[in-house]
Parts: sequence; structure tokens; C-alpha cells
Amino acid sequence: MKVVSKYIAEDGKVFNSKKECQDYENKIKLKDIKNIKFFDENGNLFENVEFDLFHVYTNFYKVTIPTKEDYKALKELFNKEGYYLGNIFSEGTWYRITDMYEENYELISEKRYKEIVEAMQHLIDVK
Repeated sequence: MKVVSKYIAEDGKVFNSKKECQDYENKIKLKDIKNIKFFDENGNLFENVEFDLFHVYTNFYKVTIPTKEDYKALKELFNKEGYYLGNIFSEGTWYRITDMYEENYELISEKRYKEIVEAMQHLIDVK
């Protein structure tokens, strides 16, 4: 007896390897969020999001979501993949802030981010 393993993508396409199937499914899933940009804390754009969504999700510092349709696509993808979208509730630019131990984080709007930066600058200027 011979056991033959095949991997079937959500759309029915058949692959011989698990990796090929996963890469294909990631490309399909992420085509709807191609306009969304993820950046690290140094301002570098994450390239090849489709091959490492988990890495992007756990390491992004800033995300820009151009339209409501892009937001809906991101929300749908994150829900499907089990990722928490946090306080992101619309299109726009959002920042991730963490506590001093980098254990907890919150996602805040660009407006709120600028308010925090301005308040911190005021504290620095007072000294």
C-alpha cells in the first residue's frame, strides 16, 4: 500500500506540499489588503506580507488603511486568521503603543498618537 498526501486549498486547487498550499492560500487571502501598509518602529515598510502575516502582526508599529473597503478586508482576514484587530475601528493611520515591559499593547489613532507626543514634548520642555 502507498499513501499519497495531497493538500487542497480553500478554492479547491490541489498541491503536493503543505508549504505550496499555504503560500497559495496566503496570496489569495491577502490580495484584498494589498493597499494596506504595515511599518516597523523604524518606519520601514514590511515587504512580502503575504508570506509572513504572523510576523507582521506581532511586530508592526504603524498601519495605514486607506479606505473603508480596505478596513473591512483587513477585519475579515484578521477575524478569520484569529488575530485581534484591537481598537482599529475604521480606515486611517493607527499606531501600536506598548507598556514599559512590552507585554501589553494598545492600538491608537493617529490623532491620539499626536496628542500623546505633543503632551510628552510639553513635559520635556518644562524641564
